[in-house]
Amino acid sequence: MKFSDVVTEAGQYKVTVTGPDHRGFIRFVNSKDQVMSWMVRTDGRVWKGFTRQPSTTRIKKGSKAFVADWCLDWAANGF
Repeated sequence: MKFSDVVTEAGQYKVTVTGPDHRGFIRFVNSKDQVMSWMVRTDGRVWKGFTRQPSTTRIKKGSKAFVADWCLDWAANGF
Protein backbone atom coordinates (compact mmCIF):
# COMPACT_ATOMS: atom_id res chain seq x y z
CA MET A 1 0.00 0.00 0.00
CA LYS A 2 1.12 3.54 -0.76
CA PHE A 3 0.16 6.83 0.82
CA SER A 4 -1.53 7.88 -2.44
CA ASP A 5 -3.74 4.76 -2.20
CA VAL A 6 -4.89 5.86 1.25
CA VAL A 7 -5.72 9.34 -0.04
CA THR A 8 -7.76 7.81 -2.86
CA GLU A 9 -9.58 5.51 -0.43
CA ALA A 10 -10.36 8.47 1.84
CA GLY A 11 -12.68 9.88 -0.82
CA GLN A 12 -14.86 6.78 -0.55
CA TYR A 13 -15.44 7.56 3.12
CA LYS A 14 -15.91 11.31 2.60
CA VAL A 15 -12.71 12.01 4.51
CA THR A 16 -10.46 14.80 3.30
CA VAL A 17 -6.71 14.47 3.70
CA THR A 18 -5.04 17.88 4.10
CA GLY A 19 -1.42 18.87 4.39
CA PRO A 20 1.30 18.68 5.11
CA ASP A 21 1.05 22.12 6.69
CA HIS A 22 4.01 24.33 7.58
CA ARG A 23 4.77 22.13 10.61
CA GLY A 24 4.50 18.89 8.64
CA PHE A 25 1.12 17.71 9.95
CA ILE A 26 -1.24 15.75 7.69
CA ARG A 27 -4.86 15.85 8.88
CA PHE A 28 -7.84 13.59 8.25
CA VAL A 29 -11.05 15.63 8.27
CA ASN A 30 -14.52 14.05 8.27
CA SER A 31 -17.57 15.28 6.36
CA LYS A 32 -18.57 17.46 9.35
CA ASP A 33 -15.28 19.37 8.96
CA GLN A 34 -13.85 17.87 12.17
CA VAL A 35 -10.20 16.83 12.38
CA MET A 36 -10.51 13.23 13.56
CA SER A 37 -6.88 12.15 13.27
CA TRP A 38 -3.52 13.49 12.17
CA MET A 39 0.03 12.39 11.59
CA VAL A 40 3.51 13.87 11.52
CA ARG A 41 6.98 12.59 10.65
CA THR A 42 9.27 12.36 13.65
CA ASP A 43 12.58 10.70 12.74
CA GLY A 44 13.57 10.11 9.14
CA ARG A 45 10.94 7.71 7.85
CA VAL A 46 9.06 7.15 11.12
CA TRP A 47 5.60 8.70 11.30
CA LYS A 48 3.35 9.06 14.35
CA GLY A 49 -0.44 9.06 14.17
CA PHE A 50 -2.81 10.64 16.69
CA THR A 51 -6.58 10.84 17.16
CA ARG A 52 -9.07 12.95 19.07
CA GLN A 53 -9.36 10.10 21.58
CA PRO A 54 -5.75 9.42 22.65
CA SER A 55 -6.73 7.44 25.75
CA THR A 56 -8.62 5.00 23.51
CA THR A 57 -6.36 4.81 20.49
CA ARG A 58 -2.89 5.61 21.81
CA ILE A 59 -0.23 6.65 19.25
CA LYS A 60 0.53 4.66 16.11
CA LYS A 61 4.10 4.58 14.75
CA GLY A 62 5.38 3.31 11.42
CA SER A 63 5.72 4.09 7.74
CA LYS A 64 3.79 6.92 6.13
CA ALA A 65 1.31 4.60 4.40
CA PHE A 66 0.82 2.42 7.50
CA VAL A 67 0.09 5.34 9.80
CA ALA A 68 -2.08 7.06 7.16
CA ASP A 69 -4.22 3.91 6.83
CA TRP A 70 -4.67 3.82 10.61
CA CYS A 71 -5.59 7.52 10.70
CA LEU A 72 -8.09 7.00 7.88
CA ASP A 73 -9.72 4.11 9.73
CA TRP A 74 -10.32 6.34 12.76
CA ALA A 75 -11.49 9.28 10.69
CA ALA A 76 -13.89 7.14 8.66
CA ASN A 77 -15.32 5.08 11.50
CA GLY A 78 -15.39 7.70 14.23
CA PHE A 79 -15.49 6.86 17.92
